[in-house]
Amino acid sequence: MKRFAVLIFGILPFFSFAGKDYEFKYYDNFDTSVSSHQATNYGLNTELRQRQLYLDGINGGDWSRVSGKWYTSVAPNVSYSQVNHPYNRNSLSFFVEPNAVRLNKPISSGYNRNYNISFTVDPIKRDRFSSNWASFMLDDNRFGKGWVADSTVEFGFLITSDGGIQILERGNYHPNCRVPSSNTYKVNIDITNRLYNITVNGRRACSGYLSRSIPSATYAYLGSYITSASHVTSFDDFIIKTAASSNKKLKHYGYYFAEGNPFGSGTIGGALITKNFTNFNHVKDIYSLGSGYDAYRKCYPKKCILSTEWGHGQQAGISINDQLNQNIPGYSIKYKALFIALYAFDEPYWRDRDNTEIKARLKDLKEATGMPTMIVLSHPGLDSAPVNSNAILSPYLDYIGVNEYFSVGTPNTSTHYSYRLKKMTGKLKAKFPDIDNYYVVPAATKCLYAGAANSDPELAEITWGFHNYAAKNDISAVLAFTPWYKWPQGSGELNGSYCHNNAINNNDPRLNPITYRVMRILGKSIIED
Repeated sequence: MKRFAVLIFGILPFFSFAGKDYEFKYYDNFDTSVSSHQATNYGLNTELRQRQLYLDGINGGDWSRVSGKWYTSVAPNVSYSQVNHPYNRNSLSFFVEPNAVRLNKPISSGYNRNYNISFTVDPIKRDRFSSNWASFMLDDNRFGKGWVADSTVEFGFLITSDGGIQILERGNYHPNCRVPSSNTYKVNIDITNRLYNITVNGRRACSGYLSRSIPSATYAYLGSYITSASHVTSFDDFIIKTAASSNKKLKHYGYYFAEGNPFGSGTIGGALITKNFTNFNHVKDIYSLGSGYDAYRKCYPKKCILSTEWGHGQQAGISINDQLNQNIPGYSIKYKALFIALYAFDEPYWRDRDNTEIKARLKDLKEATGMPTMIVLSHPGLDSAPVNSNAILSPYLDYIGVNEYFSVGTPNTSTHYSYRLKKMTGKLKAKFPDIDNYYVVPAATKCLYAGAANSDPELAEITWGFHNYAAKNDISAVLAFTPWYKWPQGSGELNGSYCHNNAINNNDPRLNPITYRVMRILGKSIIED
């Protein structure tokens, strides 16, 4: 059998580069409800849309088995690669001998030929010392063998069970590197034109340059080199993203009304249970954040937005600025350090506010506090905004958003949410061309108005779509509305009794678990990349 000796030549310097906005091109968590032994074709493509969390635009993103060997193009027995094996749940597993799978949908590169790939892999289950390995490949040959050292493989990555790493390019070896051996490896591969950076388990591992630019479209392969019938390789949480632009504009992700939980769990609400993937949470006032300890955990540093409308943010006899300059109880830090912006108006034109009133509040807030200001417009309100609104408001306004809650609609028609989102944000930018930061407002629950998404899968698809649109179109923030707001009965929600009786409580997102999982993925991507 042909093997690779993974030697250590020292770790290359890690080439740093500015952050990017990424578009999600593919996702598969390999989670199914059917054991591979009961599934068709050993589960390779079972419940594929569920595994993809309904990511839009990846029709045809199924898998095929390929050889995984250098000496033959014949794929091995179908049982040698399975999804959701009874003893290896919710993962893609390889058994018995070297083999591989191919993603049948070619992936187009992003800006400057960028690909960003991540996955979790265990090269040999229950082993940390073997030199057998798992591999990932980008190959512009749809009929490749899935062998990492093949001459058609533009980029090949392998990691051994004991932490050795080898990069290959069309059969040629790059200098090796190593990470500490681990039960599993969380791998991130970022390729931009010729430059590659490899991170494993949060550690910088390898960097280098390919001899030529990566192709603009490639097929992805996952493979395994095992030499014992008792060995098992597993992959999980496979993601492909590509850079949407040359610089990072999309920096914020959060929820409306995230200060607490109105469904009976005190102050434990969205800003706390989502703090690891949000940095742009709207809260109705300082005091609803709870104790100084809770306020600090939820919002420091500058991870929240303070509402100033409807009496929010108010305390009798104390101005907004004075409240912001009070110390957080138990800390030598002012409340001002918790907030990135002040939310001045919600849908002002739809509520018959004119530009004189809007300007006055924006100006007063900015001059009193020195903080950024923001408003949101309803879709009808955007249509009614006077033509001179930009000139009047832009000197005092830092963030502006627009909301409308969509169903998926029919692809490639004017009813599809992507068409409506593009039309709506295009109009916003045209009417307010001088605002530095635009944001979009997807629904975070299916319990909104008639005509909006009415299922968790539909809502998840739209959530992916809002993010990808924002990443490609110079949007600064995604501010979702919201699983933590308790609608009054009869106020227009799509299904009030369901919303009220099955509300999200603490870290139990029972309303829309698929969408909530998508939001965690997207939020972490925005604030960490």
